[in-house]
Amino acid sequence: MSMSEENSIQVQESTALITITQLPQIVENLRMLRDRWERAAAEAESLVCTEESVQSMKDARAQMRKEFDEADAQRKAAKAMYMAPWEQVEKVWKECVAEPFKQADNAFKTEIGTFEGRLKDECLEAIKQYYTELCIASSVECLSLEKAMELGNIKINLSDAKARTPKKLQDALAAIVNRVGADIDQIQFLDENIRDEVYVEFKKTYNLGASIAAVQDRRRKVEEAKKAAEERAAAQARVQEAADKVMAAAPAAVPVAAPAVAQQVERVFPEFTFTVYNCTRSQLIKIRDFLKGEGINYE
Repeated sequence: MSMSEENSIQVQESTALITITQLPQIVENLRMLRDRWERAAAEAESLVCTEESVQSMKDARAQMRKEFDEADAQRKAAKAMYMAPWEQVEKVWKECVAEPFKQADNAFKTEIGTFEGRLKDECLEAIKQYYTELCIASSVECLSLEKAMELGNIKINLSDAKARTPKKLQDALAAIVNRVGADIDQIQFLDENIRDEVYVEFKKTYNLGASIAAVQDRRRKVEEAKKAAEERAAAQARVQEAADKVMAAAPAAVPVAAPAVAQQVERVFPEFTFTVYNCTRSQLIKIRDFLKGEGINYE
């Protein structure tokens, strides 16, 4: 076998579409630069930079960088020459193979997708007719086809679409409708106080257990709020009643005539006791602040 045959890259067994007729021969003399710059590095590390030597060290570094730039320019030029033939192959590959293939592949894909989509649409229409009759027969007309398919995780695949009668889909939909119908029947046996409320909640999720729990939880929260409001009102009434008793126990002020200015004299009670019932902390604080504001000593 010849060298060219060994390096032949065949895309197809019968016809070689891309063949390397001659391997590139690259001659390089790079190792001498490595030896030279390793010596330069060792020399630089052995020197001490001073005012006398700094300029010579800068000159040596500049010369070394110049040599590197020249070598790098040669490397880039060689790489460009090496890559040019392959870049030309890539260009022809794109124009003659990749783009025409993509166009043909997309054409097939579009035609196949259109055909299969039409089959699925026809299957969906047949399912809609079946589902309408099923819901009427089961008295479950509140459940849409889309919601039923979502509840049963039902999807129309190609095998179902190709079937004359998609029995698997029909059976799956029938199971969902029967379950929902059975749950609706169960709702009719609930207490009439919550029956309608549960039915409204059920139509959101079609989950009977969760619907009953949601209604019960909502009603519990309403009762708790009403009870809390009644307790606050009762506590406020008790505070007001205690305040009224305090005011009623204090005698009315008796005016005393004076030659120049009429003065109002109030009786001072050395000790007075009253009891507060079912009072909140914030209400007790208000009573304390009132006593302080009036300058009344208390224990």
